[in-house]
Amino acid sequence: MSRAERLERKRIAARERYQRIKNDPVRCKELKEKERQSYARKKKMGLIKMAKEMTIEELLKARKRWREKTRKFRARRKI
Repeated sequence: MSRAERLERKRIAARERYQRIKNDPVRCKELKEKERQSYARKKKMGLIKMAKEMTIEELLKARKRWREKTRKFRARRKI
């Protein structure tokens, strides 16, 4: 089995796992709380910067990245 095949199987397994979690209301709630705490921890450590905390240059770069990601997302969704 090649590396690409292993990665694909891993992605499929992860997708199925998250689908099972999302179908169970209790586990879904636990997952959302875990993600919320992870975000808060990263924000507290300074790994995530809010737009109001960025300099003008950082904000312009971030907006450019956001626009590019949005463009890619919409292109993927369109297919």
